[in-house]
Amino acid sequence: MNDHRFGEKYRTKASNLENCIGNFGISSSTVLKKYENDLFVDGVGKIEIFRQILSGSPDQTTLDYLDRRCTEGFGHYRGDRSGAEYAADLILGWIQEDTFLEIFVENGLLVELAGHDSGREFLKPGEISSNSDLLVSFGDNSRKVELAYDSTGFWRKKDQYDMRDNKYRKLMSEQAIIFGVAIPSAEAFVIDLSAPNNYEIVYIPLHYIYRKPAFQLQHVAEILTSIPSAISLLKSIL
Repeated sequence: MNDHRFGEKYRTKASNLENCIGNFGISSSTVLKKYENDLFVDGVGKIEIFRQILSGSPDQTTLDYLDRRCTEGFGHYRGDRSGAEYAADLILGWIQEDTFLEIFVENGLLVELAGHDSGREFLKPGEISSNSDLLVSFGDNSRKVELAYDSTGFWRKKDQYDMRDNKYRKLMSEQAIIFGVAIPSAEAFVIDLSAPNNYEIVYIPLHYIYRKPAFQLQHVAEILTSIPSAISLLKSIL
């Protein structure tokens, strides 16, 4: 029986991610194996929670746990999502990040997790940061890289990528690189925020979902390319 705390959108996100992982010849069990002995701060094992979310069919015990961990005090970040859906977005993001860590390393890049959630823990609201996720090195050069994901096909459908105001400003201050991955179509884009470019980024005083200021990269479909091509571009920027 479907639980209203974990809607169809999240089952689709999970399915798209598992398919994407498989397309790169990586087993999801390989990606998750690193969490085999890891525990959340309250002593609950991570790997079974992660497996269930990636399966798209978490049981009631898992949903109860995620709701308990990520509902109270998280309203500003959850928006209309249940606590379980907010947690699922975090978990799927961690799995996506782990997958691309594998892919980057296979392509000769050195990668270090740099974000505050690198410990894969549900952070308290006051601990949540807008710092970029990764420090990526190629040769003697290193840059902060923000991994962004579209799990539903939104970027191609709407031809845009939205960033919260504080996130965009932080990335600009870090002169970071954005590596955006469109999971359903296995495409990606790369933007170097340290260099002048012709990308159209507009300011939105009140974003309809975020309920706060945001920046929007437009014409995203024009810069989406294959993931191997995007990795080659990333290496050339580094």
